[in-house]
Amino acid sequence: MVLRRFTQQYKSVYAFCKVESYTIKPQNTVIDYKTLTYNPQQKIKFDSSNKSLLYYYKPLVWTYQFQFWMYLFPMVLLGNLIKHNPFYSTFPAALPMMFTVEFWLFLRWFKKFKYLRYVVSEVYLHKDGQTVEVVFEKQFWRKVKEQNVTQIFYVTNLKTLSGNDKRPLKGNVFPEEWPQKNEMTKRWRWSFVKYYLNQNNFLVFPSNPNYVNSEILIAVMNGKIINTAKQYVEDVQGDMLEMVQEGKIKSDTLI
Repeated sequence: MVLRRFTQQYKSVYAFCKVESYTIKPQNTVIDYKTLTYNPQQKIKFDSSNKSLLYYYKPLVWTYQFQFWMYLFPMVLLGNLIKHNPFYSTFPAALPMMFTVEFWLFLRWFKKFKYLRYVVSEVYLHKDGQTVEVVFEKQFWRKVKEQNVTQIFYVTNLKTLSGNDKRPLKGNVFPEEWPQKNEMTKRWRWSFVKYYLNQNNFLVFPSNPNYVNSEILIAVMNGKIINTAKQYVEDVQGDMLEMVQEGKIKSDTLI
């Protein structure tokens, strides 16, 4: 009788504590080229090196200084207040609050270094329509960190992150559709952030580039393979970057 009660209690406890196993269904890794292929509305220009310039950005002298001083200026101002502590008698809690804000500003300033290392300078589409070449802007600091200055991406690996298990993406996310809708909230942002593979991998695109082919760039950054058949391609003589710098090729607007 006692053994029967013990076994019943054991079964109830076991049923309560039991963790049910589940099987993760494998995702379909077969690439459907029909749904991923994008047919350009305008012809894509390819130079003699069989590459098409999609994006080019050259920062101004004061661009990065402004990005850093957004946090350095309030840090210096707040540090001066902490030094003199004018609220020690009327508001004693002000000192720990100022230290907290100072520490938060320092973390934001430190993260800005990592953020700027992923600023994109040039993006080239290869003539196969499936690979893109990205040249980063902060080349010196990337060499110090032993990171590649130029990186080759497969277009299908740049597909936009999605799924309920993903955390909300931070920053001004790179657009997914072309043509874009004019949103006043995005016009005042300095850059777009393009995530790929996971939220730890991203590219930074300043929103005021010297040259951009918005149609193809948005399609590529959203995992679309570009159709590079003869009816969609225009061959040009010379280097596209030099032609852009000389003003021979006009640019679109990213925003």
